[in-house]
Amino acid sequence: MTNSLLHPIRDIDLLLKYIWRWNDEFHPADNAPGNISVVTLKEQLAPGQTLDFAYAGPPPDAKRADGRFETEISVAGFTVVVPPNVTTGLRK
Repeated sequence: MTNSLLHPIRDIDLLLKYIWRWNDEFHPADNAPGNISVVTLKEQLAPGQTLDFAYAGPPPDAKRADGRFETEISVAGFTVVVPPNVTTGLRK
């Protein structure tokens, strides 16, 4: 992930979606093992800085033959660190 902003960012929340795709989508079972989790990266990223990260992957209880996981990762939120002497453009 790369910080493309003009200010540092921190407390980056990543949303990890483990989407279960049935082999037979027309006849799915009732117990899809898909789930979501949020991971917070505590590192602060300077403008232009890149951070590599790793995650554990799909839950271990999902070793099944009737489908597969599709993993999606997106940024759910973060905090922008603006120095106190910088004008943010916001009105009081």
